[in-house]
Amino acid sequence: FLNSVIITRIHIFITVFTTTLILIILFASINSSQFTNEKHELIGNAMQILLLLFVFVQLTFVANILLGSFTKRQINYS
Repeated sequence: FLNSVIITRIHIFITVFTTTLILIILFASINSSQFTNEKHELIGNAMQILLLLFVFVQLTFVANILLGSFTKRQINYS
């Protein structure tokens, strides 16, 4: 009942990519010994951008499901 296979594949790729980047940034920020305020600000900004991208991709997937559920598909019985 998904509307587009391409949107589904893009959703999966970007979700895995952003989740991996979020985990890498969190791991790097936790294990780093010396941080300046500039690095904290850079990490905070990167996390906000990745979170917004992640949420946008999840909403795109929900829209894909809704479009697939409410559009009429023609079934060819031949």
